Order: sequence, then structure tokens, then C-alpha cells
Amino acid sequence: MTHPNSAGSAGPGWYPDPIDPGVERWWDGSTWGAPKTPFVPPAQARRPQPASTSTLRGTARARWALGLGIAALPMLLIPPFGPLVAMAGLTVSVLELRSGNRQTSVVWATALSGIGVALTLLVVAVGLASR
Repeated sequence: MTHPNSAGSAGPGWYPDPIDPGVERWWDGSTWGAPKTPFVPPAQARRPQPASTSTLRGTARARWALGLGIAALPMLLIPPFGPLVAMAGLTVSVLELRSGNRQTSVVWATALSGIGVALTLLVVAVGLASR
């Protein structure tokens, strides 16, 4: 890259980049340096963003799904409540996963509720096979 001034008489300083006019580069009198980076004050760079309503709702649904997943396993001993709770937990957690919510609690809820549903299906299959 050469300086836009064909005579090259401009002194050192910040000038518009000859290739990307939206960027400034350091000209030392003979060669171009690195582009200028904009200054961002530390207070603005680390300002926390408020949680959106959809994020808060997703967290609440994730907690519900986890609660149902945890409750489903011991409740499997109390038919028909255990299987119903396991199905409800699996439904809520899968809906949360499909909406893009990948919180740890949603993943755990899916696993625990899935185990509850699988155990229910296993008990039903063994019961049908023994007839």
C-alpha cells in the first residue's frame, strides 16, 4: 500500500485507509501501520444486559421441567401419577430444547424424565409379556 498522496509528502499520523475508507491507519511517513481500534470505556464494555422476559420465562419453564423430572423417578412407584409426571416433564423439557433453551437444568430434566418414561415403558412391556 502506498500513501494516497502520490508525492508521499504527508507526515506521520492517522489517515483514512486507502483500501477501506471507514478505517484509519497509522502512516509513519513511508509505510502503513495497524488499523486504529476504537476506544471502548471499561464501564461500557462490561455493562450487564438486563434479562429479557423470554429469558426469565425460559428459566422458569426449565425449573419446572427439572422439578418434574426429579419427581418422576420416585413417583414411578405410584401409578398412574409417576408415568404422568414423567411424560409432563419430558414434554416440557423437549419443548424447551426445541425453543433453543440449552440450560443445564433443561438437559437434566430431559434425561431424568426420559429415564422415567423408559422405565414406565419397560414395566408395561414386562407386564404384557407375562400375560
